[in-house]
Amino acid sequence: NNNKMGIIIINFSILGGLIYIIIPHVREKIFQKKLLRMTPQQASSALFQHMRQQLRLSDNTTVDELAEHSRFFCPESVLYQALNVLLYCHNPAELSAMTARQLAEAYIQWQASKKRFEKEQAKTRKQNKK
Repeated sequence: NNNKMGIIIINFSILGGLIYIIIPHVREKIFQKKLLRMTPQQASSALFQHMRQQLRLSDNTTVDELAEHSRFFCPESVLYQALNVLLYCHNPAELSAMTARQLAEAYIQWQASKKRFEKEQAKTRKQNKK
């Protein structure tokens, strides 16, 4: 009886761990798919908010400040320029020709660079502890 309860607890623990790992990945994929159905202006606003949240930056952060915080893993990106134009430009003639799909692709590259950087940082911290 105690063995069965132990196995049930272990299975729920494993299931809980898998859910904890999988949910953020699923949310991210859903977000990326939603971007493709948005206008470039809507996508830029959603991306900017999402990127600030990922870097734990305040709502008052500008695109240039976001780029500065991202410089270690993604120093040059058309994404920053497109966000600047799409978010701050008031002249429709100057709006970027970047589509929501291109914004999403640039964001995916930004995010991949961020993940690589975070893995490298964790590896360096681990090596420094030795």
